[in-house]
Order: sequence, then C-alpha cells, then structure tokens
Amino acid sequence: SEGEQRFPKFNPSNLNQHISHFILSVRNKGGDEFKPSTLRDMISSIDRCLRTKSYGVSIINDIKFHKSRSVLKMKLKNLKKLGKGNKLRASRPVSDHDLQKMYEAQTLGDDNPTDHIHSMWLIFTMHFEMRTGKETHNLQWGDILQVDDSSQEYNAYNTERQTKT
Repeated sequence: SEGEQRFPKFNPSNLNQHISHFILSVRNKGGDEFKPSTLRDMISSIDRCLRTKSYGVSIINDIKFHKSRSVLKMKLKNLKKLGKGNKLRASRPVSDHDLQKMYEAQTLGDDNPTDHIHSMWLIFTMHFEMRTGKETHNLQWGDILQVDDSSQEYNAYNTERQTKT
C-alpha cells in the first residue's frame, strides 16, 4: 500500500552474521553494556518482527541461527560475570512500625479470611523462613506444631519433609 515500506528479505546466513555482530557490539547511549535481560529482549523483539513479516525462520529456534544463539549465550554469561546480571534485591527486615501500619490498614489480623491469610503468610516468611508459594502450599498438619519428649507443644518448621531444590 501507499507509504508502506517493503521489508527486506535477508539471506539467513548474512542475517546470522549481522545479528551475531550486533550482540557483541550493542551498547546503551552511555556506551555501557546492557543488562542480560535487556539484550535477550532485543533479540526476542527482532525475532518477533521477523515472524510478523513472514520471514520464514526464527532466530530463537532455527538451526540457521545457531551461531547467533551461541554468541548470545556467551555474551549473557560474560555480562553476568561482570555483575550485569539480575542483582539480588536487598530486603530490609519488617519493623514494628511496619507491622503496626499493616494492622492499622487492616491487611493483617483475624477479622476476615483475607487478613488471616496475609497474617499466616507473614508468619511463615518471618518465623519459618518459607520463601516460595510451593513451600506454603505443601504444608501439612504437623509441619509447624511439634511436640518434644515431655509432650510439650511448640512451633517449629519441620523441614525434613520439604526438599529444597
């Protein structure tokens, strides 16, 4: 149609070379390396563009682009070594003031089922160091309430049944 640009049909071998070179040389405006996730997103966007233009091959899946994928894998590994990878977000402990604000906002408590679930989640994460939904979902009766040799009940998380992967 009028004003529409035709999408060029690249030879897959040449395109593979250009994409490999792009992966190795692309930088942000400041000249720094991109984060691994940003670089992966760029390649996915190029692949998506090629698919929408009915290019016929996929950078992500086609054997013709093995070199590009290998270069990307090596580059991502190198970026992570340089500390550009997904950085752990430091968490700060929940303060008494934070807890008070949550109770005042009625997001914690036993007034309704939702507040109760929020409270239980907070207890599990703060006191039993459960981090994943899977750990909470797999909880069974007896995993928290324990009994010592003198029949005294206490709360502790029984990690023997849970396997960490």
